[in-house]
Amino acid sequence: MMPLVPFTLTWLMGIWCASRTPALAGASVALSTAVLRVAAGAAIVGIILTWRTPKPRWFFIFALAAILGALRINLAQPYLDQTTLATRSANDQPMAVIVEGVVVSEPDVRDTLTHTNLRVEANKLIITDQPTKTVRGLVLIQAPPFSD
Repeated sequence: MMPLVPFTLTWLMGIWCASRTPALAGASVALSTAVLRVAAGAAIVGIILTWRTPKPRWFFIFALAAILGALRINLAQPYLDQTTLATRSANDQPMAVIVEGVVVSEPDVRDTLTHTNLRVEANKLIITDQPTKTVRGLVLIQAPPFSD
């Protein structure tokens, strides 16, 4: 039977190590998913080859746990490229922008009647004195209550 506590601790250590690894060459994720998959495959092969010898087998099992933890945090990171609305230079700037898109959920009318929340899937971003940019991402818009 596998000891759950050491396995969990090495899995958490893999998550921690992957979160502390600096991003390589401006990539949005620190460790490549392909590299982690190859390492996981190598650990699985090591487990199979050392099945009858416990000490090396446990080493490969714990290595696999750490690799799977690193892979988990890697896959949980959002993919942000130049078309993602969150990476646009208009964020946190005191300028007016126009966002074109489609409302993707029912309007959320608040009890205070101060505003209505709209979730919009953005398609285009128009900034004054700049060309229209194609973007993707969700935007929360607070519109006046009962407006079209």
